[in-house]
Amino acid sequence: MTYIETFPVGPLQCNCSIIADETAGDAMIVDPGDEAPRIIARIEAKGFTVRYLLHTHAHVDHVAATADVKAALGGHVCLHKDDLFLYDNLAMQSQFLGMSTPRQVPVDTYLAHDDTVAVAGLRVRTLYTPGHTPGSICFLWSFADKSILFSGDT
Repeated sequence: MTYIETFPVGPLQCNCSIIADETAGDAMIVDPGDEAPRIIARIEAKGFTVRYLLHTHAHVDHVAATADVKAALGGHVCLHKDDLFLYDNLAMQSQFLGMSTPRQVPVDTYLAHDDTVAVAGLRVRTLYTPGHTPGSICFLWSFADKSILFSGDT
């Protein structure tokens, strides 16, 4: 059974999503943008093991909780390489928005168009959709009866 939960986080209300294979207990988090304790609590309440932290792009409101979530729950940090310059400049983004600068961890995996990320019964396809940022990507989950697209700000 697939578990999907989306909820807004942070002052800019970025959508953070948890997608998990409930049978295996493996999970992916899309856009852990803020409120790390809240994201961590939801994962721990379900008993999921985080395998991937997927980012649609590297604006601070989509990545600010990444380091804290990774420290608490693990998971590979994934981003498109064309947004690395934004990720490397989180301090400037934060200052511009009047936010505190988030801690940062290195990117573990650079995703490109048509890459597939899979754990347990979950497979997600990466779609390169530059425009909002140079490295904007969407994540497409296809199930037997439906498909779901996580598009970030695209």
